[in-house]
Amino acid sequence: MDTLLNNGNFDTERIGLPVQIDGEEELSQRIMIRLRVRRGSLAGDPSLGSRLYTLQSCQFETCPNLQNCVNMHVREALRPLEGLRVNSTNGEALGGNLTVTVVAEYEQRIITEEVDIWA
Repeated sequence: MDTLLNNGNFDTERIGLPVQIDGEEELSQRIMIRLRVRRGSLAGDPSLGSRLYTLQSCQFETCPNLQNCVNMHVREALRPLEGLRVNSTNGEALGGNLTVTVVAEYEQRIITEEVDIWA
């Protein structure tokens, strides 16, 4: 069980208590966190996060390895999520933004997440 995040803050019920999530909603949030957080930025867990932010310096129009790099960084970031199997990844760069789509399988269910890495 986890606490629902909304724009970087804990989401709360009408009476002010944190909203609790579990199951697929919790897994989706954990995927988003692992992809958006810069790997090494949390002192308590330097292995949490991804290196996707390092792709910001790529020249996307001429980068032949963008998809390979996205795939490698996504798989590294999500590896600690036990039972999750990444089926495919895709990175789409438009106007300085990188949108990463991940299709994964967890407990025989297909999960698709789309994450904007920077804006």
